[in-house]
Amino acid sequence: MAPEDYSDIIRVVLWAQLAIAIICVTLRIYASCFVTRNLGWDDAMMLAHLFTFVGYAVCINIGVTYGIGKKAAQVPPVDYANAVIWEAIGLGICFIGIAASKASVALFLLRIVILKWHRALLWFCILSTTVLCVTTTVLFYMQCRLVAVLWDRKIQGGICWLDFTPIGLTMGAWSAAMDFFLALLPCHVIMTLAMKRKRRFTINFCLSLGIFAGICSIIWTCSLQTLSSSNEYIYDTAEMLIWSSTKICVTILCACVPGLRSLFVTLRYGGRSIRCDLQHIDPPGDSSRRLNCT
Repeated sequence: MAPEDYSDIIRVVLWAQLAIAIICVTLRIYASCFVTRNLGWDDAMMLAHLFTFVGYAVCINIGVTYGIGKKAAQVPPVDYANAVIWEAIGLGICFIGIAASKASVALFLLRIVILKWHRALLWFCILSTTVLCVTTTVLFYMQCRLVAVLWDRKIQGGICWLDFTPIGLTMGAWSAAMDFFLALLPCHVIMTLAMKRKRRFTINFCLSLGIFAGICSIIWTCSLQTLSSSNEYIYDTAEMLIWSSTKICVTILCACVPGLRSLFVTLRYGGRSIRCDLQHIDPPGDSSRRLNCT
């Protein structure tokens, strides 16, 4: 049975997951700087994704103070409008963050693949997801002739010419598909390498955790249908906001595991025990794409 008020649940989930994300990204950056000594653009994009998560969490938390998670009867009209404003800002940031997350994972995989069609697919993933997320964000804010109609349906002349829900569902479905693609591609690369079965399995497992992000993306996509709600918008979309946070957190956690493994192995065994399990698949002399993994 759904609770009468989601506000406290949203706060707890948001800040707990944000704390986990900050810890994971901090450890990843530390590992890239001081363990593998291989800080790259994938780390920069993950940091950008974390910043969007912070922005999303702040906006939704402010919205909660105005009434997000509550039913319309419990919220004054002025506060209701403010709640929708902050939710709209937060969702826009969330949509852009999806592009950053896919770019981070794809850029990481670009370090270890050498086949042209692998690289082409990864760049297609980056570019298509970025274009789709930016387009979705723009259409989200432009779905009505007057932007203010998003949070105040009583404005005269504010006609909404676009049904945004199908667009949101399309973007969510594409995001889920890319999560599964980025999780399964390493299987094709790693399983063909000449290394011990246990090590190959461990690396493949670390790189394929994005499957869990894909599962969260599917659930999140289904929850986007609540964007079409009207009378109880800030209440009906509460679960969607929670799943947005969960999806971001799981994506960050899965993407940071390879770096955290490097840190764990270093702390447990000392030194850089494995110079690079994958570097021998790089073309000779091409050190720019070499992946140092411990």
